[in-house]
Amino acid sequence: MYIRRDLEGKIKKYLNIPEIIALTGARQVGKTHDKGALYEGHIFTEFIKKNHDVKYWRTKSKAEVDFIIEDRTPVEVKSASGKAVIGKSLRSFISKYHPAEVYIFNKNLFDMIKINNTNIRYLYHFSSFAE
Repeated sequence: MYIRRDLEGKIKKYLNIPEIIALTGARQVGKTHDKGALYEGHIFTEFIKKNHDVKYWRTKSKAEVDFIIEDRTPVEVKSASGKAVIGKSLRSFISKYHPAEVYIFNKNLFDMIKINNTNIRYLYHFSSFAE
């Protein structure tokens, strides 16, 4: 998968129109130091292909979640993860909105844990996601 160099790292934060996501360009996944932005671009594209309503969440104090799908389900994308770690921003979202499910896409971990009544599902970057 390729992504335009000028869009790297900006897709999740600034663009909300699928037509602007142009997958034409400069770098290849696995051959670069900025894999996280490329993985996020891949996950975003897959959500759009499956007609999910994709947004992001950020507070005034800069806590953020990579994607919110269908107005209720948070999704984080990590370039690598060896253990089930939940960041402060995601914990803040869970505490405030109590989602039933959370998805964390990562390179190494396929697992599920539970925090209160929320299922945290760790999936591989290229896992098939709910239709």
